[in-house]
Amino acid sequence: MTYRGTIRNGSVVLEAGVDLPDGVEVEVALTTESALPQSRDDERREIWQTLKALPEKASFEDVVEDIYLLYKIERGVRQLDAGQGIPHEEARRRFSEWLE
Repeated sequence: MTYRGTIRNGSVVLEAGVDLPDGVEVEVALTTESALPQSRDDERREIWQTLKALPEKASFEDVVEDIYLLYKIERGVRQLDAGQGIPHEEARRRFSEWLE
């Protein structure tokens, strides 16, 4: 038997209508590799590449801003992969409200 679900706050939440008995053992398999967290080596490599790409006269603040930007992008990609995004039209509507 196969059931689908998502991870919310570290717990598996199965699709609506699934009622399993207490104590039953289950096996969980991720459906997309992008849902896996990056390894520390991958993170370090990405940070190092960012540092090397900065201009020679970059300030400490420049470094922190670039690394924080990478973090925010990665977090956003993971949220989208987990189905936590909003539709494009909704994003356009929100931006138009902010720009008024």
